[in-house]
Amino acid sequence: MRSLILIVLIIVVLCPVAFADDGAKQFSVDLPDDWRDAARIRLVLENITTPANRAFKLRVTTKSGSETIVLGSAPIEAIGRDRTGTRSIPSIRLDVTRALKRLLGNSADVSRIQIVIQAVGPRNEPVKGFEWNLKRVVFETS
Repeated sequence: MRSLILIVLIIVVLCPVAFADDGAKQFSVDLPDDWRDAARIRLVLENITTPANRAFKLRVTTKSGSETIVLGSAPIEAIGRDRTGTRSIPSIRLDVTRALKRLLGNSADVSRIQIVIQAVGPRNEPVKGFEWNLKRVVFETS
C-alpha cells in the first residue's frame, strides 16, 4: 500500500496539467510532522476571494491511482444576489482527519500531498463563469 501511495504521489507531481481542470486550483501541501499521531488534521484555506453574489462549494480532492478522493468541502454563501464586487474570507478550516489517514495509512515517508480545490455546485458539478481565488493552503494538527 505504501508503495502504491508513493507511486501515485510521484505521478501527480510529474503530471500537474492532467490533475487540474475546469478552473481548479492545484497545491502541493506539506504534511505536518505529527500528522500520524494527531487527533485532528485540518486543511486551512487562507485569504479566499469570491464574487459577492455567488453561492457554491469549495471541494478539496486528491488522487489515488485513477480514483479521485474527496478530502472535504466547504460551502461559500452569497452575500446577496444584487451585490456586486468581491468578498474576502480570511480562512476556512476543513477537518480532513479521517479521509487523509485512510488515504495515507501508515506511510512513513510521505511528506507532501497534491490537492485540487474546485468551485462546485449543489450536485458537485464544476461551476464556471466566475473568478475565485485563494492565497495559501496549509495543514494544522491538534
